[in-house]
Amino acid sequence: MMGLAANYVFVASLALSWIIVNVILANQRLVSRNTTRKIVHIGTGPLFLMSWLTFPSFTSWTPFLLSLIPLTFSLFYASIGLGLVNGTLLIRTLCRSDDRTELVSGPLQYGLFHVFITSVLWISSPQGIVASAQLCGGDGIAPLFGQTKLGRSYPLPWNPKKTWIGSAAMFFGGYLLSLFLVLYFSADPLQYFIQRDEVLPIRITFRNYYFVSLIWISLATTIVESLPMSLQIDNLLVPFVSFAVGYLVL
Repeated sequence: MMGLAANYVFVASLALSWIIVNVILANQRLVSRNTTRKIVHIGTGPLFLMSWLTFPSFTSWTPFLLSLIPLTFSLFYASIGLGLVNGTLLIRTLCRSDDRTELVSGPLQYGLFHVFITSVLWISSPQGIVASAQLCGGDGIAPLFGQTKLGRSYPLPWNPKKTWIGSAAMFFGGYLLSLFLVLYFSADPLQYFIQRDEVLPIRITFRNYYFVSLIWISLATTIVESLPMSLQIDNLLVPFVSFAVGYLVL
């Protein structure tokens, strides 16, 4: 029990440290606000998922315990966005502007999505892991390339706010991170899940057709992300589409 508690504290501390480092980078203006926001978007999910394997063993309540970490962050973001807590430093780090209400859209959606895949889908679901990769590696990286001077020179005909270069970055970023995480969670050392004193195999079995399946998933999320939308729901729509296609092809 003490070992599991220590691992939980480690994962929580890792998540908090990651946010603090990016808050410092943004507020000391060592990195631009937009870049820092995207670094958080790209890195937080994979870092959290990969930290699951720091646990030497898992019990039936481990997913729910771990899901409290993104849930806590989500509630904190919501409290700042609703004006209940002063969070100027976080606003400067995670928001496009100084509008605190942005925290109750993108960052809150991002956090709640990771609560869902942790507590419900957990470590044996390639669909959940791939959905996180598409959100982080795909949707997160697209603006870093698409909103450059070169990127803006090639807008999409059906949505001038999006670009061909951004969509290409979305596709390749989502595909490569998906492939990496699926391989990471299917590695040979991940053979057992200890639950109720029984040893149950739960590792992801990597299949060769995943190489092609991940292309279809990445293509679908790239197309959806490129569509003109009035609501800022990318952080929900992209993983939802990834789920839907993933359950068909994985």
